[in-house]
Amino acid sequence: VLVNAAGMLLRQGQEFDIDYFARVIDVNLTGMMRVCAAFQPGLAERRGCIVNIASMLSFFGSGFVPAYSSSKGGVAQLTKALAIAYAKEGIRVNAVAPGPVDTAMALQVHTAAIRAGYHDAIPLARYGTPQEIAAAVGFLCSDAASYVNGQCLAVDGGFDAALIGLARRERLGNISIQDFGEFFGRFEDVIQFYRQLMQTLCSAPRGHFRAETGVSHIFL
Repeated sequence: VLVNAAGMLLRQGQEFDIDYFARVIDVNLTGMMRVCAAFQPGLAERRGCIVNIASMLSFFGSGFVPAYSSSKGGVAQLTKALAIAYAKEGIRVNAVAPGPVDTAMALQVHTAAIRAGYHDAIPLARYGTPQEIAAAVGFLCSDAASYVNGQCLAVDGGFDAALIGLARRERLGNISIQDFGEFFGRFEDVIQFYRQLMQTLCSAPRGHFRAETGVSHIFL
């Protein structure tokens, strides 16, 4: 098992400097590829697996950290590319994309205002724990995930699913959840379409969606 967890992030606008930008990309993305390439022969012998640590910024960007955002978007795509390339050797490649997590670094750099903003934007209204991220990694490394390949699993309390993300924190100021819902009210027809589609999938007697839902419930 290979878990690629090394990474870095620079604050105070440093990532807009080309040299700093290149440094972050080299550590977070190129460094990950180097490690995967180095471990590939041994993983092929054992039919092992790789789990890359991505980020919620693999799904949307941040105007504060362009290099980190770019690198984590690259991690998501690298995961898919290697999942395809390494599959013939029996190597599964997946990623975990954590949301805000109560780590020592987060406790140092996240002010009370930042934490309150995240709590307001995350449907579960709390930070995750390192143990919860580790559990997701453990699942992807286990036999229970033997048919899971090329996936980027968000472990974020619903942050990405809420369609709020960093845009709310960086652009929308103090807009409330209710205001945000009203803003997207014009897409009610689209939402209704997907609601009907989900109901159809769930009611199917057989199919991948129903099977995966069952596995998810058993795991949780």
